[in-house]
Amino acid sequence: MNKIYLLYILFMLLCTKAEAQISLVPRVGLTFSTVAFENNIWEDRKIVTGFTAGVGVNYSLTGDNFLSIQPEIIYTQKGFAAKGSFLTVDYDGTYRLNYLELPLLLKLSFGNETIHAYVNAGPSVGYLLNGRVRGSSNLLGTTASIDEPIEFTETPNTLDITELDANRIEVSANAGIGIGYLISEKATLFLDIRYSLGVTDFDQTQASKNRVIALSAGLQIPF
Repeated sequence: MNKIYLLYILFMLLCTKAEAQISLVPRVGLTFSTVAFENNIWEDRKIVTGFTAGVGVNYSLTGDNFLSIQPEIIYTQKGFAAKGSFLTVDYDGTYRLNYLELPLLLKLSFGNETIHAYVNAGPSVGYLLNGRVRGSSNLLGTTASIDEPIEFTETPNTLDITELDANRIEVSANAGIGIGYLISEKATLFLDIRYSLGVTDFDQTQASKNRVIALSAGLQIPF
């Protein structure tokens, strides 16, 4: 009896795998981001607009595509704009930070083949590739314009806004919603919004979390 039961489970698993669908999911969109700092050195923080693009692979875990997993590789621009002062220096800068991220999302879909809504959530690991700061600094009445790459160092000069003690590895939590519309037998157009909250600190010297809203559109293309 136990052997029959095990064969039945194996048969069901094979059927599920056979019915599963695998899709390529390219996407492109905009990001709206800032960094939440614990202290008040950075003042008048504003949201920075950036760019995001990447591709995922959606693997259906159920025959009706209700439940699926979706690993992705995404290029994401994050950052913040702020004013502040330290000792004799006043500064005003916009920081743009370029990340390569690997989200792993669990996705639930609702609807029919023509149009459906979905929710997704999951963790992401990212690497801070590089960044750039544009702005100005004022030292004792002398103003200097700045447009330079960011230098990531464990011992930043507090009078130099181009130096940051940033954590190059970031773990974040993601959640989003979206809608998809079947435009042909081989493609579904989708539009979604996703929120990402940094779990690890952006600045290694203080509590500071990346906060990002991403709006993106793309296609889901079955293999």
